[in-house]
Amino acid sequence: MKFLKNLVIAVIFSLLPIKVSYALDSPEKLVTNYFLAIKSQDWNGAKIFWDSSYIESTERFGISYQTVPAKYDCASPFVLAAGAIHQGVVTLAIDSMVKIDDFARIDVTLKTDSDTVSARYYAVMTDLGWRLTSPAKLYSRDWNRLTTRYLNLYYSDSSRINDFACKSADRFIEETGSLLGLSQSEMTKLSERKIDYYLCDKDEIKSITGYHEAGMTDLPSDAIISQYFPHNHELTHLLVNYALPNLPLYTQPFLQEGLACHLGGRWGRAVNVIKYAGSATLEFDVVELEQILSYDRFKHQIGMPDISYPVSSLFVGYIIDAVGMEKFLELYRQFSGDSSSELMLQSESKIIISLEELLGRSWDEIKTDFDLSRKQFVHAGIIPTELEQTGLGDYSIQSGDFAVSIRCLPKKNVIDILFFTTSNSGTISFRPLDTLIQKYQSSLFAEHYPGVIYDGCRFGLRFSPVEASLYDYWTNDLIATFSTGFSPTESISVIAKGRLPQIVNRILLGIEKSVFDEPFDSYAIELIPPSKNIKMY
Repeated sequence: MKFLKNLVIAVIFSLLPIKVSYALDSPEKLVTNYFLAIKSQDWNGAKIFWDSSYIESTERFGISYQTVPAKYDCASPFVLAAGAIHQGVVTLAIDSMVKIDDFARIDVTLKTDSDTVSARYYAVMTDLGWRLTSPAKLYSRDWNRLTTRYLNLYYSDSSRINDFACKSADRFIEETGSLLGLSQSEMTKLSERKIDYYLCDKDEIKSITGYHEAGMTDLPSDAIISQYFPHNHELTHLLVNYALPNLPLYTQPFLQEGLACHLGGRWGRAVNVIKYAGSATLEFDVVELEQILSYDRFKHQIGMPDISYPVSSLFVGYIIDAVGMEKFLELYRQFSGDSSSELMLQSESKIIISLEELLGRSWDEIKTDFDLSRKQFVHAGIIPTELEQTGLGDYSIQSGDFAVSIRCLPKKNVIDILFFTTSNSGTISFRPLDTLIQKYQSSLFAEHYPGVIYDGCRFGLRFSPVEASLYDYWTNDLIATFSTGFSPTESISVIAKGRLPQIVNRILLGIEKSVFDEPFDSYAIELIPPSKNIKMY
């Protein structure tokens, strides 16, 4: 079979245009000849310069992008500038090449009279000579691999994964696939061919992507490269591309990022937390709804994702609730394009007209209705509350600094915390009694409590008189939060009426059962000593 494959490749070589050389005896020649193949618009020939196993991985889901001739390199300036390269107005310069054993890193520059763009390629030595490949495949060659229902999970550090997170990732993929309208056969193909997921530390992700970032969807290879697991935001991006075959490469960011936040949260913050931030942003008039609609205002006038993404998630959720996912995805496709320049031509007024037609009302009516809708997110799982009854709760714990009483009510769990000292923060940890997490170490727990031994706790409720946040340390997510910064008219700090005089402060929290509905007697509940200078949100 291998002989036959090589014979087929040799025949293809013989049929290629003669002006492109296929000598692959050095990484520099490999990149140069790849450039020449693009210049001659010989896309079949260009594909031959890539490792065949990588090409197979880029084609396994059948995802393609309109007018993009080389999906396997669709994020590269080589492909994005293919028209200018073909016209002969772009020159190639090899800036540097580093070769280590059987792989190489090649830095290049594309130049025109008015612009210069840098790019980096990776090559690996194969039986057929040097071939281009993805940095993720290259750097992960010696990593471990764990297969779940929908994932090939690659990792170098086994202490960063646990069974719950793996099941959570599969469950999210299944639920999101259903919401996006994927058929059973499409989900079956996804489970058979699997998503490549590269779980990195901060140095590994820098090596692979070139940036210190939380995570990304690699469009050429349909892979997730992330410091988070599961990174539901990025999984959403990939699943949307799978659900909308042959989509243009670019989409208006309020739709693209809004949908990913609406379904998957963002960077370790659950959906309800993101929408809480968005609702507060609108409440304080930090941004107007119109500012997120156009590409230029989203990217440049707002600029900050911590503002634009949460507001977009609220608005996308509002649209989906009004017209359903199928019509929303039609809107998503309508406002996609082949380049950022094309998106910039899709004006704010044009988008507003389409939204008015889709929702069947004027823009002013839409804004009024949306403002009412977003107020359902004035809380994110933790609500200031009053405890009418006195006495002990269902569960109680105490340390030198705090006394905690937990009372389970039908719709919420009320946590009453008394401060005996001027310590202004602490954490209640919840460690399952019947589940032993072996080897796993929560990176978020280590960030919150340097030097404290992680004992497998599932949840951590971090509190102070002005804010409280509930974290899931098995997925490293913030799943519920309250802050007087976001809710200045409310407070979790109350006067300790009828209590002992040594009480310095008291806070009362109501945690919605939808966030934390498991029986407390299944946990070992403990207080972690106060820590300083840790941002809760």
